[in-house]
Formats: sequence, structure tokens, C-alpha cells
Amino acid sequence: MFRKHELLKELYKELGIPVKDFVANYKFNNPQIEYPLEIKKMLNQLEILDPHNFFKIRVDDKWICVDITWDMPLKKFGFVVNENWDGKSDMKLCVVPIEIIETNNPIEFKKKKICELPRHAQLERKLFLKKMTEWLDSVR
Repeated sequence: MFRKHELLKELYKELGIPVKDFVANYKFNNPQIEYPLEIKKMLNQLEILDPHNFFKIRVDDKWICVDITWDMPLKKFGFVVNENWDGKSDMKLCVVPIEIIETNNPIEFKKKKICELPRHAQLERKLFLKKMTEWLDSVR
């Protein structure tokens, strides 16, 4: 699947803007998000780990963070939405990272990190993401 970060990254490259890839490991258990009850219950019982990709671009001799994960309709639920970005300073990272790793291939890195999770954690993550996606689709 071609993700929006990958598309934007390729557009920057076409413009000759240097790009570096990163993955932030984090947990979905963010108390700032107003999840629906079913998802809150899951997060109270489970720790959902997830690798999140973003990138940095070189602007005016400075590397700045670009993260376009969440869209405007999700702002009302507490998701970090980068609106009114000036193109010269860091975007807010859309997750609270446990660690940040630079990588040459974020998609393969993410797949590897997910495969390293215990089998039960992989299944719980898959179920959580299904529920999360259904909810996000319903509120957009």
C-alpha cells in the first residue's frame, strides 16, 4: 500500500529537497485522545505498540519534521493535527514516541518491528487497528 507520507516524500525529492526517513515507536495508549468506549476498554486491558513513520526535510540548512498522519476531522477527538504549517519549522509529531530511529526503509522497518512482537501482541494489535479504522472511517 502506498501511504500519504511516501507520496509527499517523493514529491519533495522531485523538487530536489533532501529527505530522511524515521520511525517512532509508540503506544496507542494516549490519554489525550477521546476514543470511543469500545476502544478505551481495549486500551485499558492491552498495550498496543506501533511503529509510526514520518520524515524530515532539509530547509534553510535545517532538518525539519514532517508528519501528516491525522486529518482535520480528527482534531476534535484530541489527535495532533498539523494545520497552518509554515513549511519552515517542525510539524508536531503525531505520536508520543518511546524512541525515534532513522531508517532507509521505513516500511520494511515497520514490518520487521511488528513481526518481532509476541504472537498475542500481533493479534491484539491487528484487532485494535481494525476497530480503530472502523471508528476513524465513521467520524471522518
